[in-house]
Amino acid sequence: MAGGWHGVVWGRLALLGTLVCLGGLSPSRAGAQTHGHSAFWREVRAPGFWRSRELLRQGRALAGMAAREHGASRNARLLGSIRRFRLARQLAPDDPEPLFELGRASAALEPPSIDAGEEASRGNQAQIWLTSLRERFPEYERARVAFELGVLAAHAQDFPRAAEEYQRALDAARVGEGAPSMHANLAEVLMLSGVLDRAEAEYREAIRLNGSRPGTGLALSLFGLAVCLDRMDEPAKALETVRRALVAGGGADVLRSEGVFFEPAAELSYYDALALRALAADADSAFERARFLRQAASALSRYLEGVAPETPFYELAAHRLHDVRAELETLARSDGSGRRRPRR
Repeated sequence: MAGGWHGVVWGRLALLGTLVCLGGLSPSRAGAQTHGHSAFWREVRAPGFWRSRELLRQGRALAGMAAREHGASRNARLLGSIRRFRLARQLAPDDPEPLFELGRASAALEPPSIDAGEEASRGNQAQIWLTSLRERFPEYERARVAFELGVLAAHAQDFPRAAEEYQRALDAARVGEGAPSMHANLAEVLMLSGVLDRAEAEYREAIRLNGSRPGTGLALSLFGLAVCLDRMDEPAKALETVRRALVAGGGADVLRSEGVFFEPAAELSYYDALALRALAADADSAFERARFLRQAASALSRYLEGVAPETPFYELAAHRLHDVRAELETLARSDGSGRRRPRR
């Protein structure tokens, strides 16, 4: 589970994240001053600079509208913004902002959309823009560029590379800038890489930075920590933590918040199953307990169907499914399954 740079995400997607990150491709405002030159002298040195500023403004407005839409209408606005960002780049080739916006807008295109005639996928094209930005302007928005590249790597399920980029974002970020979501995203890809001890530490730091006030950021960090603890074979601590997550987020629907994404997508089912196991343990009646356990079994089955057997946590999920089914059988034998007997 990952997100963008605001709460769960840094203003983008919360995804992712995104956006990924999504959630509102908020522009980076370098202002009219760039590389120590005033806007006036930029126009003198590069005629067309003012026109590029207007194109950036228009492109950002379209990207902002796209963040509130889905499907074809979303992609149409994003492609419109990409055309404007490209023209802005042509008019002001020494300005880093068009490259940054090109990367973010390309990443936000919903598949299977391709960036207007480009051969590469949206993720590859976004990576090309952002990598080019880093090479040409290494000091420009280092934390944000690294974060966006981390999100792209997570989408590609290259979790070690995603961890490198999220760590780079943390190292470059100003104090307090996007910190909780950066730590949470880093924890997520570390967990998926199998580095559980460090993932746990990063989740706990994200929780500390989120504070004690209930909200999406805190809830998602708690959910991530709960899954991490479960995968560290600490089921009691995992259930205790997921209970806190359910309270902080007002339920499990927070896992489906705008901008939150899971790679692989089946990960969501593992989170669902853990929440349902906690609800089953706390159920007031055998009927409710059995209902939650059946839902947990279905969620674990979906997880196992959605990942390859060589996935690091496949065997653990199969073991959890066996335990849930055994608990259901025990309830059934004690006539506590909650199922109504047929009338005679």
